[in-house]
Amino acid sequence: MAAYTQLSAAEWLSGSYASAIEAADRALALAEELALPVPARAVGYRGMARAYLGEPDAIDEMEQAFGMLLESGAGRDAAIIQNNLAIARYPIEGVAPSLAAFEAGIGFCRQRGLVEAEWALVTNRPGLLMELGRPDEALAQARELLPAFQAAGQATDVVELRAVELAIRTARGEEPTTSEVEWLIEKGTSVRHVDVTTFALAVGAGALAAEAPDRARRVLAEVAEVTGSHRTPYFARALPGMVRTALRAAGDGLATQLVECLDPRYELGQHALCASRARLAEHAGELAEASALYAEAAERWESFGNVLERAHALLGLGRCRIAAGLPGAEAPLREARELFAAMGYRPAVAEAEALLEPLTSAPAS
Repeated sequence: MAAYTQLSAAEWLSGSYASAIEAADRALALAEELALPVPARAVGYRGMARAYLGEPDAIDEMEQAFGMLLESGAGRDAAIIQNNLAIARYPIEGVAPSLAAFEAGIGFCRQRGLVEAEWALVTNRPGLLMELGRPDEALAQARELLPAFQAAGQATDVVELRAVELAIRTARGEEPTTSEVEWLIEKGTSVRHVDVTTFALAVGAGALAAEAPDRARRVLAEVAEVTGSHRTPYFARALPGMVRTALRAAGDGLATQLVECLDPRYELGQHALCASRARLAEHAGELAEASALYAEAAERWESFGNVLERAHALLGLGRCRIAAGLPGAEAPLREARELFAAMGYRPAVAEAEALLEPLTSAPAS
């Protein structure tokens, strides 16, 4: 029974969600056959796999598992379920509620001295802070955590934190070394954690797009081939950025392929598709359609709480309105510039200012 439970966890981590559910069901069937207590961990992993498949009552099943573990006194396992619940809630409820759920789980661990379980939860904070437009906090937390995780050999956590750090540095116009980027791609692939692998490869490709477009395209193609990747929240989170990377790297067909990979089971997926289709329409010269999609994406990201993607949508909206000769470009460009400036993302600020300059310059006398 324990082996099937652990197999369920392993199948989920690798992106084989149907197999994870099957293994959990075997554990539950054995428990019933042997008249043993219901294995709460198996219930939790089955719920997580079902959540990634978009089944509506999956979170209820995970909450049931959490209650069972809490009642039995299995504090560490209850904390792990809290971590998984916070991840499962993210694509439905948004960035800030997910961060609050992680914070609650961290508090739960600290009250009980569950240091190892706390580590699983704290790793997720920097990425959410980055999306909330708070990159300085994200960098500070990532850099504070990295030494301890490296010393403990927590490879998956190290990869996720390095990916956040590299994403922020690249967006700020810094040029990471080739060895840094290749390390992230290599280690991100080798950890074989479908969520973290997807995130790491997406960030690595973004860092390569300008100087090594062929390599960037190959890395993004690997993301499309990772088993189960397109069903994880991490794929939807990364999709608009991957589409921007693919188009910068002259991978038009690849950008379309990535978009077609996503089945939008949750609100997050719908937001990501809207933003990605806006960028594809802009690239195709369909500027009126792109403008409408960018405007919709900006509203979607605002409701979801993703400040970074809202800024990108506003920038795209202003860019398309100017190119199409449509009115109303100045306001979204100003807001985009303010958002990117607050995050210290200099290249995007420079783009917004270049687009604004002819709109705001005084007419010649």
